[in-house]
Amino acid sequence: MASLLTVAAKSRRVREFGTLKALGWPTRRITGQVMGEAIATGLIGGVLGVALGYGGASLVSVLAPALTASVGQAAGSAGQSAVRAATAGEPATIQLHAPVPRA
Repeated sequence: MASLLTVAAKSRRVREFGTLKALGWPTRRITGQVMGEAIATGLIGGVLGVALGYGGASLVSVLAPALTASVGQAAGSAGQSAVRAATAGEPATIQLHAPVPRA
């Protein structure tokens, strides 16, 4: 996706690149300028994505409601393994959270 956006931006800026060449910029410098902008955009997007991910995980942990469920008679062991703490007829509280390990 980033490479497609970079190619699209390059095609829109043909006049700008022509002006820079007319001013004496070598092709290598223009290429470096475009690549530098693409790297900077990618790094900023990555940092913002990580920040939004941590923020979203924190919001889920803080705002998620506690869910309750009661376990009925299980036909097999599959129902019993899903919620081990609850016995038949007793409600079990299940807290939704999005743990983020700290390194």
